Amino acid sequence: MVTAEQIKGIRAATGLSQRAFAEKLNIPQRTVENWEQGVNSPPDYVIALIYSAVRKDESMGSDMTIADVMRLEKLRDGLIEASKNGYIEFDKASINDLDQIMYDKNRYTAAGGYKIVLDSLIDENHHDAISYYGDPYNRYDIMLCFYEDDGEPYVRIAFEDGTEITIDENGWDIDPLIP
Repeated sequence: MVTAEQIKGIRAATGLSQRAFAEKLNIPQRTVENWEQGVNSPPDYVIALIYSAVRKDESMGSDMTIADVMRLEKLRDGLIEASKNGYIEFDKASINDLDQIMYDKNRYTAAGGYKIVLDSLIDENHHDAISYYGDPYNRYDIMLCFYEDDGEPYVRIAFEDGTEITIDENGWDIDPLIP
C-alpha cells in the first residue's frame, strides 16, 4: 500500500499543485487531498495510472516512480532483514547460508563495492550465481562495501544522481528518493 507521505512526495517532486496533479491524472482534486492526508489510499489500478503518468513525462519532473519507490522499499526491508543474519562470500557459502547476504568477490562494481547475489544454485555439485541485485535500467547499483575504519560490512544502493541508501547493523540511512 502506498502511504500518504509517498503520494505527497511524488506530487511534490513533480512541482505540480494538487489541482494540476489531479488534472494530469484526470481525477478530482479532493481525491489527491484525501490521499495526501491519509484519509484513504489509491487502489492498485490507480497506482498503475500514476506510474504511467509519472514514468516518462518530462513535465512531471522525476523519473522515480511510485513503483520504483515501492520496489526499493521492499528491497531495502529485505536487505535489512538479511543483514541481521550476516554476510558471506558467495564462493564460501553453502546451502545453510541462504539466509545471509552473499556477495561475489569476483564482481567488483565501478561504484566501489561487491555485487550481491540475488538468485543462486548451491548444492554439492553446483555453486552458480544466477542473478545479482540491481536495476534493469541501470539507474542504481546495489553492492556490499566495507567500512575503512573497522572493516564492518554494509549494503550500499548508489543512484546515478549521487543519492545513496546505506544499510548496516544500525539500520538504514537514506537521502530522500523524492524531495
